Amino acid sequence: MPKIAFMGAGSTAFVRNIIGDCMCTEALRDSHFALYDIDGERLKESKTLIDALNAGVNGNRAKVTAHLGVRSRKAVSQGLNGFAMRAMLYAGKALALAAIRLMENPELLTAARAEHRQKTGGKYDPVLPPDVKPKL
Repeated sequence: MPKIAFMGAGSTAFVRNIIGDCMCTEALRDSHFALYDIDGERLKESKTLIDALNAGVNGNRAKVTAHLGVRSRKAVSQGLNGFAMRAMLYAGKALALAAIRLMENPELLTAARAEHRQKTGGKYDPVLPPDVKPKL
């Protein structure tokens, strides 16, 4: 069972979209989704919504847990517990495998670029406004 930690799970609409997509992906339907946030009320709302999504579209195949507080969130984001370390290793392996598949199969990259252009109109909207420069 893959374990996926979702930091900032109090962003209910965002977490619904991401985890909803995961629940529609066969390889991820049986995952353990660990929701982390520092706002207890928003975390509770997200957990309720994800539990309903899991029951409604996923046949309760996934495990959903909620974790409140800065301490648990920091521990996961820094890889200070076994759950976080396994999740980071799993994510790293998935990214490495995706890169290998793209190198071995260039038509996948061509198709991905075409799909991205079709969905975005070829326009990139940066997250940061143009006048904001991150500290390096």
